[in-house]
Amino acid sequence: MTVALAPAPLAGILYVMRRNHPHAFYRRPGRPEVRLCAVLFFAQGHHLARCGQPLFAEAIVRTAGGVHVDLPGTDEYDTALLTEGHAGSAGDAAERYGRMTVTDLRTVLQSSAPWQRTAVGDPIDLDVLRDWFRRAAETDDPDDDRPNSAECAAADAHWAARQAARQAQS
Repeated sequence: MTVALAPAPLAGILYVMRRNHPHAFYRRPGRPEVRLCAVLFFAQGHHLARCGQPLFAEAIVRTAGGVHVDLPGTDEYDTALLTEGHAGSAGDAAERYGRMTVTDLRTVLQSSAPWQRTAVGDPIDLDVLRDWFRRAAETDDPDDDRPNSAECAAADAHWAARQAARQAQS
């Protein structure tokens, strides 16, 4: 069972990333907007894979060397529009990818099917991005501390059963 969440304001996503993971974005070599756009690519992909809905509404556009997202000019946002799921996806991506160098981020990004299948200047197809992050190599890596696909399915079944039991009681 996936939980449908409306896309969050991008300024709020960036606020969570920068506030909770400042080591990932401040005083790092490389252009900060290149790093942010790459981390947003990974955040969007992981969120799509888990929730089935985009983390944010802005398009991720393929460039010759990476991706671009139109970043807001302000960090002002409505906190009521950010859910725990949005904040978790943003924070997880910042923690996982924010410490990588821009060169390493580009290398991983450029090896992805969504980036390779998109023409320069076109937006990344969210269905392709979701499917790439759901592939077995991404979800069932034994060296990865995240839950694998079988563990996610078991957790989803558990929560669906609990929700059904609650609804039956009411």
